[in-house]
Amino acid sequence: MSVRCSRTALAVALCTVFQPAIADSVHELGEIVVTATRIPTRVNEVVADMTVINRREIERAGGETIVELLSRQPGIQVASSGGLGTASSIYVRGARPEQTKILVDGLPINSIDLAGSPIRYMPLDNVERIEILRGPASTLYGADAIGGVIQIFTRQGTPGLKADGFIGYGSKDTFQANAGASGGNERWRFRVEGTRLSSDSISARTNATNQDADKDAYRNSGNTASLSFRPAKGHELGLIHRRNKGRAHYDKGFGPADGTTNDYVDFKTEQWQVYARNKLTDSWTSKAQYGETKDWQKNFASWAPTGSLLETDNRLLSWQNDVVLPLGTALLAIERQVFGDVSDDVAGSLRAFLTWAVTDGDSLAEDLYYAPVTGPFERVTDWNVAPPPGRVNASRGHRSLTLSRATNDASRVV
Repeated sequence: MSVRCSRTALAVALCTVFQPAIADSVHELGEIVVTATRIPTRVNEVVADMTVINRREIERAGGETIVELLSRQPGIQVASSGGLGTASSIYVRGARPEQTKILVDGLPINSIDLAGSPIRYMPLDNVERIEILRGPASTLYGADAIGGVIQIFTRQGTPGLKADGFIGYGSKDTFQANAGASGGNERWRFRVEGTRLSSDSISARTNATNQDADKDAYRNSGNTASLSFRPAKGHELGLIHRRNKGRAHYDKGFGPADGTTNDYVDFKTEQWQVYARNKLTDSWTSKAQYGETKDWQKNFASWAPTGSLLETDNRLLSWQNDVVLPLGTALLAIERQVFGDVSDDVAGSLRAFLTWAVTDGDSLAEDLYYAPVTGPFERVTDWNVAPPPGRVNASRGHRSLTLSRATNDASRVV
């Protein structure tokens, strides 16, 4: 028996097969991002090297963690020292981990902990979108953004009443559960969510004996809540809170794998912010934001049998204004950031900057003022030129004492 297929039938079949892919491509080209310019911009108009991971891709990731999901993105390498919750270093384009700015809903989450960012404790269930900006972004985000910026946006409330949840069980006695509810109307919107992740995990050492031969268990539970109020069209007041706590076991990192102590770290991460977004005129939008991120870790190991405490506090106060001009959009912002040990501010910066994006795709960025509150600083000039209809970026400023440069003085062991 022979089968014949006309060219028309073949074309129809191919269109049917590739139609979802074409639709996804169109959707991605029209997607709005904010990390690259700090102004809402269509992703296909962004000159910088950028990746957007939307909620659909996150759901397809299944039981992966944020660190695992990032490790599969181009230009990013992740070095982990074991299973879930263990030290993980994120390298963007080869830059050191402390040279990549990590934000959650606009707030920095970098830590003075040498084991890496507390992003490894954040559950993926609560994430709506991740934007990855590769390459220098010091003009817009400060001196810690030499390698790039990773910004995580959490899930927020939407009109109507909705509930969602997930529960799963896998190997290594891994259990994962998530439950959330959201709702609201044209004025009020809310979302509440709770998560739980536990696993016996694995041992990070081979040919190990004693305590280094056991599995490094992991426990993490958390909750998030967000509330927003829109008193009038173009005006919004909001509050976001997120908290996680748990315990992560790990093996001795140096010497023979024959440790006699059961090393582990108890952790708590908390983040909250309040914001006001106001459309003052048809061409002027203003956003004021204040928030804090706290990273609390207490290690119990052979070198610290009674526990070694490390705490990091990030505080950000910012005011950003987007003004639509006849030739494009101008952004004028001022922000104050302080980071370091919670009992003693280590370093900070007061920055004001202006960017201007022309509507035809060209852009000019100028850092007007960038002055450190403490620590040494140096003048920085950066140019980024792309052929038409690309962009031309020029920035000048001063680089202040960064989080990584402050780490040696910031660590407190009690």
